[in-house]
Amino acid sequence: DWEPVGHDSDVIHHDDAAGARLAVEHLIEHGHRRIAFTGDSSDLPTTRERLRVHREVLREHGLDCRPEFERLGVVDERTADEAIRGITGLSEPPTAVFSSNAACTMLLVPPLLAAGLSLVSFGDFPMASSLTPPVCAVDQDPAAMGSLAAERLLARSRSPLGDDSPTRTVLPVRLIHRGSCLRRGPAPTA
Repeated sequence: DWEPVGHDSDVIHHDDAAGARLAVEHLIEHGHRRIAFTGDSSDLPTTRERLRVHREVLREHGLDCRPEFERLGVVDERTADEAIRGITGLSEPPTAVFSSNAACTMLLVPPLLAAGLSLVSFGDFPMASSLTPPVCAVDQDPAAMGSLAAERLLARSRSPLGDDSPTRTVLPVRLIHRGSCLRRGPAPTA
């Protein structure tokens, strides 16, 4: 799902730019004007591209790209809690979060729900539809990616001396609308 660095080879990946655009515009359509971004590492090309588009969409809609709303390094429960505490502790906190991948989103769900922040995840995950509220997600198709990769590998093995021009395939994504993108407030305390 990542472009190779330093050599040409076949690539199959999902449309990161279109997916990030779908996610951020969906939050804007639901009235959010302060939208945070969370992710694991800016060293990953998928995270970099999704963050770039996040910023681009905000600017296109006349919204501020606030560096304090960008939280990278979400890799475990501690860093997820720190990221959410960091953005909710701001004088003007965001009302929504665009999470750059499903692994990050799963770590963020508990503190996000407690803080009452809306959410769209890039990447659906098991039980996302069972949470309260169910998590809105940009859906990828890993089965299609695997099938295409296997087909390409088989085609190359059948004709090893044939056309060796690398191919680049970009798979479409779609938004699964669920309740987590709607505006809410903090969860009630007991």
